[in-house]
Amino acid sequence: MRIRRTLGAVIGTVVVTAPLTSAPAHAALAEDEQDAVAEVYSLAIVPGEPGDPLFPLTWGNADTALLTCDPAGGTHPEADGACAEIDRAGSIAAIDRPALCPLVFSPVTAYSWGAETYEETYANPCFLKLEKGAVFDFMSRRQSGGATPAPR
Repeated sequence: MRIRRTLGAVIGTVVVTAPLTSAPAHAALAEDEQDAVAEVYSLAIVPGEPGDPLFPLTWGNADTALLTCDPAGGTHPEADGACAEIDRAGSIAAIDRPALCPLVFSPVTAYSWGAETYEETYANPCFLKLEKGAVFDFMSRRQSGGATPAPR
């Protein structure tokens, strides 16, 4: 009987303390995972402008890239430059370089999810590329021409 009580007490102590002792390890792991996730940017460039009936968003023609920073990588063709620009400015939203582009209205909307949520519409792809630099420098050539208004 005494062995059973002692064994029960030992098992009970292990069961009760195991979650308490492993909780900090799980918390530390979760923080490390959050740090890793915090450096991942899902980026998209979508022709059009939200809510505009003449130039509606056309997600079927969207260009996308995955950007990871620290270390730089992903599917983004200019990952090193994009990460450097984000690091220098502190965020995608804070990158604001001067741009001189043709005044052709062919709107594109830039999106970011993950480490930063960002959405902004630009008058044309030239403004997006020059103002945000390497971060959104992955647009295909199909979007470099003028946009055609949607049929009514």
